[in-house]
Amino acid sequence: MSEKAIADVDPEQQDAAPELVARAEALVRKFPECFWFWHPEADIRTIADIRLVTDNLRQYGRKPAWYDAQDLRRCL
Repeated sequence: MSEKAIADVDPEQQDAAPELVARAEALVRKFPECFWFWHPEADIRTIADIRLVTDNLRQYGRKPAWYDAQDLRRCL
């Protein structure tokens, strides 16, 4: 890939690290009430997906979900 092509890639659409993906998937399973809209077959792949998980944990979850979202967000 050329330098210009690399610069044009949206950082939010870059693939997330496998450890972050695994943590986010675990949180989706742990707090299903925060993901009422989530399709069961949906994949978490990108940084934007991780942010969506943390945002929904904060918006729809209680304190434990909020703290887990905070920990996950620190890893970004």
